[in-house]
Amino acid sequence: MNTLPVEILEKVIIGKYCSHRKCSWIYDRHMLKNNALVCRTWGLIVNPILWKEVNLRGASDDQYLGGDEFRFYRHITKPGYICGKYIQKLVINNSRLWPICIIKILQVCPNIVNLTIRSYEYYDMKERGKVNNFLERIQVLLPKLRKLNLEYSHKVITGIEKLIKDRKDLEILVTRRNKSNSNFIDKYDGKEWIKKI
Repeated sequence: MNTLPVEILEKVIIGKYCSHRKCSWIYDRHMLKNNALVCRTWGLIVNPILWKEVNLRGASDDQYLGGDEFRFYRHITKPGYICGKYIQKLVINNSRLWPICIIKILQVCPNIVNLTIRSYEYYDMKERGKVNNFLERIQVLLPKLRKLNLEYSHKVITGIEKLIKDRKDLEILVTRRNKSNSNFIDKYDGKEWIKKI
């Protein structure tokens, strides 16, 4: 089968994954993972699709299962691990990773176009893992970035208003405490600040 041209192989392998059957996405993704393990050729075809979008949940998302963010961090930052180059969309929800860990993840994922760091919580009395100019570092590490979602991360991530002012080419979704009433949250929808409860 590997004597077929790559384009044909791709249609055979990926066609099953992209079909309009009534199978669940999880089942299809599991089958696609199995296909990636067949041989190097199949892995080269499947990995860009498998790794195109990564959604991570923090420990607070599921108190019984725990978060997958730490496992992902350990694997993606291993020397020689190349799957980070395929990631175009990265979603990190309710993360408790140190900022330096997020920066290390982004260093190995230079092709991210869409980044979400939502409900980010980082508290360390000794400020271990802190990164100065966090948003500036993100912009340098991700030259292809076009969409940035930092909703409910305003307690930890600073410099958002400067980013909005400086990067008109970037679609930005963020929140902040309302300046006149701290019981309210303001949400920036890409164009203006809107007051929310």
